[in-house]
Formats: sequence, C-alpha cells, structure tokens
Amino acid sequence: MPITLLEAVTSHLFVSAFIWQIHYEFRLNFHSVLGPHIGPHTLSPTLTPPI
Repeated sequence: MPITLLEAVTSHLFVSAFIWQIHYEFRLNFHSVLGPHIGPHTLSPTLTPPI
C-alpha cells in the first residue's frame, strides 16, 4: 500500500528532528569534553537546525 504525501513528510520531519537531536547532543558532549582545547568556535549557541 502506497504511503501518502503527508505520511512521507511526517516521517521525514521525524527522522530529521531525531538526527538533529543526536547531532546536537553529540556536539554538546564533544564540546564539554574537548571545549577548552578546541575553543568556543566549534559550538555556537545561536546555531539552530534548519526546518
């Protein structure tokens, strides 16, 4: 049974949000561990995931 456009968009947004959450948490952990050695430029507080 074919999926509808709404289902495709919903699943795409869900997957995108999930990936961004993992990516964001990874960067927070990465920054908290290696932040002093790398500098503040690696993680911008104003960075927002594209919708």
